[in-house]
Amino acid sequence: VSSRWMLLDPMMKKIQEHPILGNGFGSSVTFISDDPRVRELHPDGQWTTYSMEWGWLELWLKMGILGPMAFLWIFILLVHRLLSTQTDQHWIRSGLVSGLVFLFATHVFSPYLNHPIGLGFLLFVLLFLPETQEELPKIFARSKIRIPQQIPVQTSAFSLRVEE
Repeated sequence: VSSRWMLLDPMMKKIQEHPILGNGFGSSVTFISDDPRVRELHPDGQWTTYSMEWGWLELWLKMGILGPMAFLWIFILLVHRLLSTQTDQHWIRSGLVSGLVFLFATHVFSPYLNHPIGLGFLLFVLLFLPETQEELPKIFARSKIRIPQQIPVQTSAFSLRVEE
């Protein structure tokens, strides 16, 4: 835990170098660690890492302030869309919103949003967002794909016709 706190000051100094656009995804921070594994390799405790434990600060360091703002915007959009959904299965909506809240809160101390676990969960949530009847015509109006008016109940798949 002390190594995480010792990383905080060097991270803030590195963020101040490029606070708006960030330092890039390959940027690293050098700090003094109390971790016994680090002390075995480097007795002075000096350690350079490109993977930081402060998730939101790591996004800021690498992407600039626009990175965390974009992730917060995604959070707001997903939660709003899930909460505005009318469904008989409220437990799914509650579970997904709770998962998003915990994911974004946990990201304070552990980098989950820039990890396949967090990004995978964001993609998983997208599968449960409703497609309203108003949105589908707008999407397909620009393409030449035509949606069938009625889908037979006995078949699970339907074919799309493309106009030539």
